[in-house]
Amino acid sequence: MTDPALFAIRDSHVRFIGGVWLGAGLLMLAGGFLLPRLRQVLCGVTAMVFVGGLARFSGDVAVLAQPAVAMSLVLELVGFPLLGWWIAGAERK
Repeated sequence: MTDPALFAIRDSHVRFIGGVWLGAGLLMLAGGFLLPRLRQVLCGVTAMVFVGGLARFSGDVAVLAQPAVAMSLVLELVGFPLLGWWIAGAERK
């Protein structure tokens, strides 16, 4: 760390993003217990992850082929839309 002030700013941003993802994860967890009430919210969360996956293409596309990123990208662009589709059609009581 050569610039403590710049590090503090970036650290704050990373903590914010981590908090947002923690909130999304807690919503997904709550959805396991309250699916009928949270169905639309959970579909929204899965759509947000999909859009985030698409946003990766606005950066260095060569990075997307690296194994550390490729698996996440596949889950974001394929797995989460499938999960959202399943949530939308899950048995309604």
